[in-house]
Amino acid sequence: MYRKLPLLIIVSLIISHLTSLRAQQILFSEKTGEIWNLKVFDVGKNEYDEIAPSASRDFQARYSEVANAIAFDSYRDAETRNLFILHLSKNEISQVTDLDTRDGHPSWSSDGKKIAFQSGRTGDFEVYILDLSNNDVIQVTDSKGFDGIPVFSPDNSKLAFNSSGGESPDVKVYDINTKKVQTVIDWPSYDFIQDWSPDGEKLLFYSDSSGVNQLYEYYLNSKKVKQITNVEINFTHAHYDFEGDKIVSIGTNKSSTNLYLIDLKKGLVSKLTDTETEKRYPSFISFDH
Repeated sequence: MYRKLPLLIIVSLIISHLTSLRAQQILFSEKTGEIWNLKVFDVGKNEYDEIAPSASRDFQARYSEVANAIAFDSYRDAETRNLFILHLSKNEISQVTDLDTRDGHPSWSSDGKKIAFQSGRTGDFEVYILDLSNNDVIQVTDSKGFDGIPVFSPDNSKLAFNSSGGESPDVKVYDINTKKVQTVIDWPSYDFIQDWSPDGEKLLFYSDSSGVNQLYEYYLNSKKVKQITNVEINFTHAHYDFEGDKIVSIGTNKSSTNLYLIDLKKGLVSKLTDTETEKRYPSFISFDH
């Protein structure tokens, strides 16, 4: 099924040893009381900044360098989730969906013109694509059960997503041009798509197939799977950096959730934060805030 790697070394973050990471910033959601706010962690400075604070719950933020914007889902306007965009150059927020249908998990196309997302607007969660130029919404999937967590391929020709019409969620790939769907991971475990590598060759997902959530890469050409992590930490939400050499992930150890950095070239797992607050949905970002 997959090849296990030797136990990766877990190292604590020592700023003087990570000079190459000084330009890296990580966008994520952090919980304070009942509020979830978007924050940016500067790896080099070991500092947090809060962006677009609200008395609401902001989740699943994704950054587009081309659009210079952050798409996220939030309860800002009602008791259900909708999609919003934070335009960084203007420091303004616009609401892009306005339905009582729990719209979430936005994913930018690489040209910044479209956003894929999941929605329950038909009574069942399906995948949709929103064209930001005219606000047209196209329904991508139409199957019984949950379809969601979409991720654009770098060339915008495909979408990877989760589908759980059966007992466990599968990872599938939808070809936008041919409208054909291919199942790439159908293990009898809980497997969740996280990202598409910048070179377009791999899918990043996490799975509990070993009993603990670990990170894996699926190679699209060879159809082989490589296990990235093999430690006693539950890794969930994860995202590649801009070059595809590193991954930021949420790691849960006992009762705390923190940010971890996985260096794919060096085979190192670094713990970036060490706080008791709950964190989710990290991704890399690059902007002056």
